Amino acid sequence: MKTRILSVLFIAFFSFSLTQSVNNDCETYYPLEKGMKWTYEEFNKKGKLTRTTTTFVKDINTLGTKTEYVIEASSTSAKPKKDEEPYKQDLHYICDNGVLSFDMKSNIPQENMEAIEGQTFEVDQSNLAIPKNLKAGQTLNDGFVSITMSGFNLITINITDRTVEKIESVTTKAGTFNCALITYKSSAKIAFMTLKTTSKEWFSDEVGIVKSESYDKKGKLMSSNKLVSYSK
Repeated sequence: MKTRILSVLFIAFFSFSLTQSVNNDCETYYPLEKGMKWTYEEFNKKGKLTRTTTTFVKDINTLGTKTEYVIEASSTSAKPKKDEEPYKQDLHYICDNGVLSFDMKSNIPQENMEAIEGQTFEVDQSNLAIPKNLKAGQTLNDGFVSITMSGFNLITINITDRTVEKIESVTTKAGTFNCALITYKSSAKIAFMTLKTTSKEWFSDEVGIVKSESYDKKGKLMSSNKLVSYSK
């Protein structure tokens, strides 16, 4: 379960890396077109490959004055169990009046949403956004999503203390990129389990997330992701 939550958090933040906000129009570090694809390899704390994640632009919809981008993400284990199916998740974010923000509800694992389908529940959320021209020392906004049903809290995810630490060069199988290192804290509570982590993510204005690392509450590395390839 912890691995699944970390994977979901990584996939969610991948979507932010594609975007920036400027004046009255939402622009991206590069054009978001249907079919664009990014592939990442995930490693455990010992540096062993555990899974491969692929994300691509599934659809782009016009909603009045807003534009919705749908990103499909799929994750496959390096050593899948018998009859194990790839994990898939659709992520949504909206461009509205020059601000591009991520719908935190799509951060919730699909199996949890299906479990409460048809029930009366309430969703409270604050969307994340990423500005243009990231600079060292810059602070970014927090985000959260909370789902309750009949007064019982089912799922809560909080993202806090987002800060641009520095600008540096990072090399992966996909190439060498000039990146902004962003750090943040996350707390994910599903039913009676809580997972608190700190994370580092290297963003490139050319391809988005190039590398990411997640640490436990004691500061020990839990997992990392690196960009393998991308296509425009």
